[in-house]
Amino acid sequence: MYISAKKLLFFMLPFIILSCDATTDEEVVQDAQDAPKEKIKKVPITAFWWNGAWDNYDGGAMQYLDEFIIFAIPPNPDTGELLVHSIDEATGEITYIKGKTQPGLTTTMVETIVADAAKYDVKLTLGINGMGRKDKYFNGLIDNGLSETFAQNVLNFCNQYNISAVDVDYEHPDDAYDIANLATLFKALGDKLHPAGKHVTGAFGASRAGTKEFLVKHHTLLDQINIMGYTNDVNTYKSLIQYLVDNGVPKNKIYGGHAFYYQDKKEGVSFYHHDLVNYVDDLNEKDVITMTNPNEPYQMLTLTNNNGTASLQEKVSFIRDNGYGGVMLYHVGQDLPASDPRSKLVHMHGITNPDNQ
Repeated sequence: MYISAKKLLFFMLPFIILSCDATTDEEVVQDAQDAPKEKIKKVPITAFWWNGAWDNYDGGAMQYLDEFIIFAIPPNPDTGELLVHSIDEATGEITYIKGKTQPGLTTTMVETIVADAAKYDVKLTLGINGMGRKDKYFNGLIDNGLSETFAQNVLNFCNQYNISAVDVDYEHPDDAYDIANLATLFKALGDKLHPAGKHVTGAFGASRAGTKEFLVKHHTLLDQINIMGYTNDVNTYKSLIQYLVDNGVPKNKIYGGHAFYYQDKKEGVSFYHHDLVNYVDDLNEKDVITMTNPNEPYQMLTLTNNNGTASLQEKVSFIRDNGYGGVMLYHVGQDLPASDPRSKLVHMHGITNPDNQ
């Protein structure tokens, strides 16, 4: 019996459709299994390093960082230079002041840091600090009309060592005079550094009224804003940042701060992470530690950090999910070496970088 091609196609069509549908379903399931999952972006880590002692420096930490802030050198308010402690006449090595009068950062230290950062392509920033004496160092500099001279000297230093940015820790603008002075300083730095492709950033205690006013008025002078909300709980951490955004500060400029030290403010006692690990198990997991003071056996302490795993995950998720710039920590010298499995930086990096989870 003869069946036309058209009739044959009519009888076979249901089987063809069923066959095609089955194959398509299998392929869709397989494709869904094989498709790469979307990666959640890594949250950048900026770390301050206080040059209080060279023995707390760990070049291996660079591999876990995106930015390393060499902190801190004050300005010389009388000359507009970086404040020098001494110069070795035989070698020409310069030692800059730390604290109030102590020797601090040396040119050899800077050269070592620059070489270590280059291994891991880490951004280097020079940290400028008034050491709690803003009137002497910063306001004096500006009142003497030397902000532009200082900015040029900062640029020269950055160019010499291939440093990408400067961070100013004014601590803290309290009134209209301070706010105007700090704006003058940041403008001078921006006028010198921006044409050279370098950034201008600042560290701010954002719970202070004067700081809030400064940032709302003058955030355009800054490329990055490091928020020193170190020991606050998660909600306070969020509210400090949210206030700035609600008042016009761009999200991508804001870096939320995290402490590597633990404090009992009532007793006036604090410990660095690298010291406390010797007394507390699973320290990275905990926000609050209750313990006997190892230096005062009759004193009970309640030490807070609020950067235990659960709190840190919530803070980092807040930064990541809302499009903020990143996280900042103070300071990496309070940590153990990165090779130690108890390192807080390595623990933080695992949370900020989902590829490591």
